[in-house]
Amino acid sequence: MTADDLLHLLRDQHVAGEVKKLLGVPDEPVVAALHELQEGHTRLQHALQQLAEGQQQLVLAQARTEQRVEQLADAQARTEQRVEQLADAQARTEQRVEQLADAQARTEQRVEQLAQAQTRTEQRMQQGFGELREAIREMGSQHQQDFALLRSEMGNLGRSFGSWVEDTVTVDLPPWLERKHGLVVRGELATALLVDAAGREHEFDGSAEADGSSGRVLLLCEAKARVHERDVQKLVSKRDAVAPTLDLPVQAVLVGQWLHPRSGPASAEAHVILVSTRQLRRD
Repeated sequence: MTADDLLHLLRDQHVAGEVKKLLGVPDEPVVAALHELQEGHTRLQHALQQLAEGQQQLVLAQARTEQRVEQLADAQARTEQRVEQLADAQARTEQRVEQLADAQARTEQRVEQLAQAQTRTEQRMQQGFGELREAIREMGSQHQQDFALLRSEMGNLGRSFGSWVEDTVTVDLPPWLERKHGLVVRGELATALLVDAAGREHEFDGSAEADGSSGRVLLLCEAKARVHERDVQKLVSKRDAVAPTLDLPVQAVLVGQWLHPRSGPASAEAHVILVSTRQLRRD
């Protein structure tokens, strides 16, 4: 029988009376004793409950401690792993430093070799410059003679081209213009220096007035050994520059010994008469 069962029986009046008769004690002391026993039992239960709660807290605290210890163990393992990684990295760094030191030593050796080679090169260059200066002095007089001859030949070529231009523009061009374009040249096609509105001078190989089906025009002629598209554009630029300062409409004419294929369409678009020297004599 437990203490709770005993207390339950003693609360019964009949049981309590029988107990008093057996013990031979008055009612009051028995009642007091019963109350004290009941209070003691209550305190004991309270203490047992506190003890159980304390044990529960200890169990929880122990669980938290074990969890924290496990976390610390994991952190320690990670720390040791990181330390090992750092040690490996340090070893690799030291190896790389050693490699760089070796490379630096080789570089310094190579620089020293290059410096020696540079010294030898400078010595050879100084020697070569001396020989070159001597050769130049020896060739100087011959070169002067060659340059004089070249200038003479260039002068002859210039005079020959000037004569070709003069013959082509003044002799062959006027009758061809009359035959092919109905332009009758008045007077002689002569070199002209015309000024545009900005005061800039523009030279033409030949210029003269001519009568045609649309009235009188001013011919502005150029003669080239080789005519490219850019030569057409240059003549057009000169024509357009001086045209506003002239009293007559302008007709540009371009003559060449050789005509580039693109010069034909360019001249037609710009209303420039284009003719080769072969055509002058053939047509």
